[in-house]
Amino acid sequence: MVAMFRMDLERMWKSKSPYICLAFLILFFYFAGIMLLVAIRPELRQAALDMGMEITKSDELDFSFLAEQPRIEVLHSMILGGGGMYIFLCGIMVLFVCSDFESGFAKNIFSLESKRWKYIFSKMALMQIIGIVYFIVLVFSSFLFSKMTGMEFASSSWMDYLRYMIVLCAMNGGFCAQSMVVLMITRSKAAGIAVAILLPGGIVAPIVEAICNLFDFSILKWTLYGSIKNITFPLTLSQIAFPIAVGIGWTILWLAISIVLIQKKDVA
Repeated sequence: MVAMFRMDLERMWKSKSPYICLAFLILFFYFAGIMLLVAIRPELRQAALDMGMEITKSDELDFSFLAEQPRIEVLHSMILGGGGMYIFLCGIMVLFVCSDFESGFAKNIFSLESKRWKYIFSKMALMQIIGIVYFIVLVFSSFLFSKMTGMEFASSSWMDYLRYMIVLCAMNGGFCAQSMVVLMITRSKAAGIAVAILLPGGIVAPIVEAICNLFDFSILKWTLYGSIKNITFPLTLSQIAFPIAVGIGWTILWLAISIVLIQKKDVA
């Protein structure tokens, strides 16, 4: 499995998709940061109003409150908590896995390696590495944004970043494992991308929750998306324990299904 992971890492390193997705994430963060800057600085707000932009009093209060929060909470509110990063990570995995099957690379791998579960674990480990790198780059990008604009957020301790990164890894594992199940069933890039958008993007979970509410019960907090939305700050061990447990639980379930599917299904 180590050799397979090393090979996947090298192929991903040479691929363009991770860098393109990371560039989009940074651009999204900077765009949100500029909107925040416009809302809280009077001269920029007035210039925006003169150009026809609508900024309500409620918007000003929301942005002013956000600007006073710790950096990790700002990152969560602006880009990490909405599922955007998980959409990109799942999308990268979908493209990578589908290219393996379309090019015949997966067939060659499985002809040499009978334990196909190693393929699944290699891809999951790879996505965890990419997720951690993305998180670190976004944190440093936020410091660079503060340096360029003079906007200083409240400081976060290194332990806050570490705890959030652990939650991120648990959520990333769950979402990527979900997409892996769909890929093992369909081998379809379109289906994989659809799942990568609908599930981390919070489109499916609220609909299912609304249906469940009709029968007087709730499942949102037990979902990956619900666990992300329910994260509160400051982060403590007791607060992150539940989302981590939810993430690990779903990861194990979806991985087990993926392994069963890949062992039973023929590779074309």
